[in-house]
Amino acid sequence: MSKDTTVRYFVTNHQSQPLELYLESAHFVLGPREETEVREADLASAQLNVLRRKRLVTVRKAVETPEAAQDVGAVEAGSEEKKPAPAGKIRSAGKKEG
Repeated sequence: MSKDTTVRYFVTNHQSQPLELYLESAHFVLGPREETEVREADLASAQLNVLRRKRLVTVRKAVETPEAAQDVGAVEAGSEEKKPAPAGKIRSAGKKEG
């Protein structure tokens, strides 16, 4: 990896209830189905490793490179303007009026 590459880590709570995390860098409550960014040092937390083994949380790694940021800028610059939604009632194709 180049020195301009940024690596970020995210923890996602897969439970339907809040989760209290006590990590090296912070103590916080992660809401149901919520995701937050953590430091690399926090990944060694015993609590986090137990939760990962039980599949109650997952850790996602995101790598950002300067080239990817430039590609996103090029796509945004070349994108078409969004057209407004049509006025009136919009129905789903699967439903029939009775």
